[in-house]
Amino acid sequence: MKIIAFVKPKSSADKVKITSANSLIAWVREPAKNGKANQALISLLSDFLGVPKTLINIIHGQKSRKKIMEIENINSLPYEKNNQTALF
Repeated sequence: MKIIAFVKPKSSADKVKITSANSLIAWVREPAKNGKANQALISLLSDFLGVPKTLINIIHGQKSRKKIMEIENINSLPYEKNNQTALF
């Protein structure tokens, strides 16, 4: 499954908010330097979705806040209207 992730590095907490069936906003504590925010994003999504990190890849946007990601073994994000932000 391909998703669009909007990443906000250097945040006060690691959290995820699913905005639609195929997009999300992720706040990560790590800065956007040397790929640290990307690794933090992959780790955060792995914990949130319950899939191994090896099944999550950034296919476009390595140096951008807007990323297109591929996550194997899931069909859709757990999206519900009026969903809550998940803190980690």
